[in-house]
Amino acid sequence: MCGIIGYVGQQPAVPIVLEGLSQLLYRGYDSAGVSGLISPGVLRIVKQVLPDGQFDDFKAKVEDSRFPESCTNAIGHTRWATHGGRTVLNAHPHCDGSGQIAVVHNGMLENWRELKAELIGLGCRIVSETDTELIAHLFALKLQETKGDIRQAILSTVSSLQGANGILLQYARYPDLLIGIRKGSPLSYAKLDDGAFMVASTGDPFLPYTRRCKHLRDGDIIIIQGGKVEEFSFHNGRRIPVSIPSVELEGSAEDVALEGYPHFMLKEIMTQPERLPDVLGGRLRLETGLVKLGGLEASSLALKKLKRAKHFWFIGCGTSYHAAQIVARMFRQHLHVHAEAKQASEVTLDDILSGCSPGRSVVFALSQSGETKDLLDAIEYLRARGVGLVAGIVNVVGSSLVTLTDGAGVYLRVGPEIGVASTKAFSSQVLVGAMITVWLAQQRGQLSPDQSIPFVRAIAEIPEQLRVVLAQSEAIRKLAEYIMKFTSLMMLGRGYHYATALEGHLKVVEVSNMACEVQPAGEMKHGPLALVTDGYPVVMVATRDSSRTAILHNISELQARGAFVIGITTDGDTEMAKIVNQAIYIPDTPPELATILAATSLQLLAYHLGLLNERNVDKPRNLAKAVTVK
Repeated sequence: MCGIIGYVGQQPAVPIVLEGLSQLLYRGYDSAGVSGLISPGVLRIVKQVLPDGQFDDFKAKVEDSRFPESCTNAIGHTRWATHGGRTVLNAHPHCDGSGQIAVVHNGMLENWRELKAELIGLGCRIVSETDTELIAHLFALKLQETKGDIRQAILSTVSSLQGANGILLQYARYPDLLIGIRKGSPLSYAKLDDGAFMVASTGDPFLPYTRRCKHLRDGDIIIIQGGKVEEFSFHNGRRIPVSIPSVELEGSAEDVALEGYPHFMLKEIMTQPERLPDVLGGRLRLETGLVKLGGLEASSLALKKLKRAKHFWFIGCGTSYHAAQIVARMFRQHLHVHAEAKQASEVTLDDILSGCSPGRSVVFALSQSGETKDLLDAIEYLRARGVGLVAGIVNVVGSSLVTLTDGAGVYLRVGPEIGVASTKAFSSQVLVGAMITVWLAQQRGQLSPDQSIPFVRAIAEIPEQLRVVLAQSEAIRKLAEYIMKFTSLMMLGRGYHYATALEGHLKVVEVSNMACEVQPAGEMKHGPLALVTDGYPVVMVATRDSSRTAILHNISELQARGAFVIGITTDGDTEMAKIVNQAIYIPDTPPELATILAATSLQLLAYHLGLLNERNVDKPRNLAKAVTVK
């Protein structure tokens, strides 16, 4: 959840760290802080609460602190509060009693109560409410015990910590030292062309400087000192040398810049026609109808398990769960198999494999970041129960989710997503799900390439069809102005589009904070209809599909009670266009793919409602990207 950044090299470090922090705000924006080593043995720390996620005031405060250009070692942090309130005292970095050790931290210490009691008993003065401060005091004590042996002290410190944690640490006695630890929470590092090093909780801040980095694996530690890096892993208190593989970063420096857009959310919605072709590139054969997915074909064992599987589970959180619902329905419709979507946070509380053969069950885990704690716990739970195969549908290369799969999966390739409210990741997950459906039907002999051609070509047309939706942004803004007359709205859909309505509802709640009722359209007469008054706004996803007749009846029922029905309808469906009060048009495409077009129109609606409600659409209240805590 929190954002970690560090730099050590020859350049002034604080400006580089500040720029990195600005690119990590989606991970948490309750507060921010930097620590710079201004001379041997002396750290200067500046921290501030960020009202409504505003970063400029903090940046100005740091600049006013006038870190010297000779400060070439700095760390920074953006916080999403877990332990302790949103105060300056609780903001990171945190120090030990001597002020020599500074720590930034992403994650939660599960044994913080025991550690705090132990440290207080040993005479440490704890000044904040956070668990992070305990790490600094603990490392200081371990240094005393090991007579200054940094490596042994860090191993002993890590052995005492329970829970998922990513940690970056400065020790003021050594101006060229940074220590990074990954124990369940993401951490990466890159060596820059001039020999400097950057460390961060994601590779995004590296993009302006390099296209390659290393993602620490669970249990890895790096010690950067003297222009070199030592990579090792810890096991039972022992240091084991490792070699962390280098990977190419997805995306570019432009992906983490606004490029003239007022908000990242709008940029990520409006640039989908340019980004989604990367999702499809090299995977579709339009002339023959073949789909090629190297991440699922490379392993003969994985391919064998996919072909013979009887049960498929699609696991995700939030937006990824809504995409999972759509993909599971595709599997049921086209593969005629048992396929279900499940919210990751519920998996460990529910025996979802009951009645299934675990060995012939396949789990697809969907995630933008690949770091969502509930999802990772769900996958470990299912693996322990013997599921035959775990595959990933994920955007971030080298993420924790990738390490938990069985070497099978598909990368989204949609570039970094900075806005907290996921937009282009949803579109790419549904596109990838559609390709997997066709590919597996071909592999199982249920669909010939010739039979696949119309659907494969429909998949390929989605990026251009999105331009039709995006061109209606101004009309959608005017609908948002109408909706603003009310304190809430309703979203309805049937079949595939119930998941579309769920996703639109989530976007509205996230970025505008408006109350929004969401139901399958057939269920609104069993309760939600009581909300309808004269003019009450109801968004009905009403594209041309098998539910069309039922949808027409639902619209009539709503209008008979005074509802103002906004229909997301297929271009050319004149009957539907006449019956709704206001229409948003999407191009004609199979209902599985229409979910992408319809959801994009709802993303725009949520964006405009957020602006009209004077909300920070990129940094929604109380929310952050990459939810790495339970």
